[in-house]
Amino acid sequence: MKVTYLVKHDRDYTDELTKAKLVAEWAIQNKFQISTKHVKHIGLKSAIANQILRKYGRNKNCNTVTSVKLTITGSNGNIQITKNNQIKITCLNELFVPWFDLSKVTKICQIEANNEKYYITCEIDEEIPNTPTSYIGVDLNSTEHFAVISVGNKIIKRGKRLRHTKEAAVAHRARLQRKKHYKQIKRNKNKERCRVRDQLHKITRELIDIANSTGQGIRIENLTGIRKKTTKKYKTSSNRTTNNWNYGMFRSMLEYKAKICGVVVEAINPFNTSKTCSRCGSIGDRQHKKFECLDCGHRDHADSNAAFNIASGPMITPTSKAPSSDGCCESATSALSVKAGHLEAVAL
Repeated sequence: MKVTYLVKHDRDYTDELTKAKLVAEWAIQNKFQISTKHVKHIGLKSAIANQILRKYGRNKNCNTVTSVKLTITGSNGNIQITKNNQIKITCLNELFVPWFDLSKVTKICQIEANNEKYYITCEIDEEIPNTPTSYIGVDLNSTEHFAVISVGNKIIKRGKRLRHTKEAAVAHRARLQRKKHYKQIKRNKNKERCRVRDQLHKITRELIDIANSTGQGIRIENLTGIRKKTTKKYKTSSNRTTNNWNYGMFRSMLEYKAKICGVVVEAINPFNTSKTCSRCGSIGDRQHKKFECLDCGHRDHADSNAAFNIASGPMITPTSKAPSSDGCCESATSALSVKAGHLEAVAL
């Protein structure tokens, strides 16, 4: 699989980046003339100029250039891995030691460089996952804690700041819209996105570390298509919360990290995960975030109860109890109708 690593550097590429921008501008003005002989006078290395010409000259929709990265491919010996675990970029005459382990890297496909970082795209060997004997259950929510994690008999709650980050951004964006400060809105949106990604990276990294140390797999709810359930019958604030939920981003982060580390990730049917008693298996009474079993008297937080049920997997989704087409998904946020008993392995 391919993975992109970010490596900071202190090399000054101002001259090369200026020339690269001139090459990109020429490529936009002269579409499909991607031979380096046309831009030889600019003075940029042909290995780099060729990639910029291909990128901007073949793009019919690109009309302006704001910033250009130096692009070097791994073909023709442009990028080499030395015996001392260093990366050598021959056309830039650069040699550096990356922070990540090169022993798992089979090939460096491409490096993009600016004045601050290298973006190194590598092909790495995937770890062969072991068959887990038990699972970590993860209940995902768009309110309160983003992830409620069950590890054995222990509950870990993470991501409480995520909702505050989003609500604060929505309120600030509304103030700026009233003042028609649209450029500031775009800058703030980028800040919000970076903060959310940072928190999700930390949660998924912690999950993979726990799974690696305990030898367990990870189970989450299959909430694909949850945004299709947002209709006019729900409140505007509820629809906005669901539509602004980062379930897909979280799942993609978790899956690719699991593949690298050889951790099994499964997505199970979310039907009745928070209404089923995690002790006796009976359907209990759930009121908001409170759960009570009417059979055994067990009381718990609804999200914690759901996390324990998710860890037990198909035990709580028998095929004889398929949810109806208008049924509600009792995870903490919204409705999702899927076939019961569906178990999807997303990382093998």
